[in-house]
Amino acid sequence: MAGSIPRLGNICPSSETKEMNERKLVWPKVTGTIDDRFRITTLDLLDRDKIEQTARMYRLGFPELFGGVYENLHFPTRYGDLIEQMKILILQDMQNGKIASAWALTPSEANMSVEFSLTVTDPDYRGRGLCKKFTKKVDKLVKEAGAEQGIVYCATFHKATQKIFEKLGFEKQAVLRGFIVANVGNGRYARDNVVMYTKFYNGAERLCPLKMQLLERV
Repeated sequence: MAGSIPRLGNICPSSETKEMNERKLVWPKVTGTIDDRFRITTLDLLDRDKIEQTARMYRLGFPELFGGVYENLHFPTRYGDLIEQMKILILQDMQNGKIASAWALTPSEANMSVEFSLTVTDPDYRGRGLCKKFTKKVDKLVKEAGAEQGIVYCATFHKATQKIFEKLGFEKQAVLRGFIVANVGNGRYARDNVVMYTKFYNGAERLCPLKMQLLERV
């Protein structure tokens, strides 16, 4: 609900405000298919086989996660804590029960945002456009959950991922040099460059300040 603009010294004016008690993410039931073959579901802590498959995909697709903030995605025994913090969606092949792809999301109800943290596709299913179709479905679910903003950080060399999000309406906000730590093997790491994209949902752009106040060069 729109409201009058509060006159606080550290808050810039916005065209609308909302009641604090309206700040809630309510996820719809996760259903749907892709190409009439792949079913989208939420990863269930009780299904150990799907957890094993998902962890294996992340080990194959993102070995550089080891030692970083998302390394728990490598280890099936850590998914109990992960599922409390993240929403992990999977794409299951209905013909053989195999997990073809996964999306790990990090919701923040305090910020009414969802970070599209990491997606991975099994090598046997790559090259079919599944990631693009899966991401489009996930983007719709995030909006239906009531999120006000989607956030994604793409490595600058992941041009295909950048194209997917730009086509979904995400806008490039910044290039962050050396933003994340990446395991390069042999017990060593480097820092990777990423590009940050964001997207507003559910009219949230009206909650933003009417103008930006930035430090200007003298």
